[in-house]
Amino acid sequence: MTQDTQLKRITKKEFIELLKEKNGVVTDAIAASNKMEDKKGIARKTFYRWKEKDPKFAEKASEIQEAEKEKMDDYAEGKLFQAIKEGNMTAIIFYLKTRNIKYRLKHLLELEGKLQVEGKLNKEEKELLCKALNYARVTEEDNREQELPKGAGEK
Repeated sequence: MTQDTQLKRITKKEFIELLKEKNGVVTDAIAASNKMEDKKGIARKTFYRWKEKDPKFAEKASEIQEAEKEKMDDYAEGKLFQAIKEGNMTAIIFYLKTRNIKYRLKHLLELEGKLQVEGKLNKEEKELLCKALNYARVTEEDNREQELPKGAGEK
């Protein structure tokens, strides 16, 4: 028998720990599992099979990935603010285009058809729909405040 067949496969619990160590990155956790000297690692298919067949494993893995994603988002945002403070024009432009509506690039999207609303809209829903429709408008001619057609959302 070869050494590889004598090794026990990494357990789900051990893999979850690796996933934490590798910041929720499945590829890195799998690679680390395959480099262990005392355990047999897993393939990507095994990870996804475990997620599919074991709801507790799936939930724990997803929790780790989401928590790590939030940490990384916070880290990246901090670095972005640092770059802005240092006068990095690319960072400044990126920030303005993604956080401030007046700096966003406008894209033309043409749609034809009618909007049919099932049921009755209350005042807040009508205002929200009007805002959404106005936000979607991109030409000077269409960029004016519009009202819903009379009777829209009423039955």
